[in-house]
Amino acid sequence: MTNDELQQLVEIGRQAEQFLEYLKENPYFRQLLERIKMELMQQMYGLTTNDKDIFVILKAQMEIIPEILDAVSGDILMAGDTRPVLGEDSSAGGVLFALGDDPHSGSLESEVDAADTGEQ
Repeated sequence: MTNDELQQLVEIGRQAEQFLEYLKENPYFRQLLERIKMELMQQMYGLTTNDKDIFVILKAQMEIIPEILDAVSGDILMAGDTRPVLGEDSSAGGVLFALGDDPHSGSLESEVDAADTGEQ
C-alpha cells in the first residue's frame, strides 16, 4: 500500500469518527434509520402468503440499514489498524495491519475457541 493510499485510509477513518461523534450529538439520523426500519416492518406485517417476493425485498431493505453504521465502524477500524513502525520516521507513514482480503464489513467473529473451564 502506498503512502498516499495509507493517508487516504487514515483520513476516511478520521471522517468516520467525526461522523459517529456527530451522530451522538445529533440523534436525528439514527432515529430516521429506526423509523425507516419500523415502516418496513409494518409493510411486512401487512403481506399475505402470496407476497413472498415482496417480503424478500422488504427484508433485504430492512437488513441493509444496520450495514450503513457497520461500514462507518469498519472505516474507523481499518484506519485504526494503521500503526507507525518502530524505529522508522513516523512522518513517512505506517504499516496497515489488514484483516484479510474479504472486503465485507460484516460483524467480526472470534476465530479462537473459548477455553474449557470444566474438570476432566
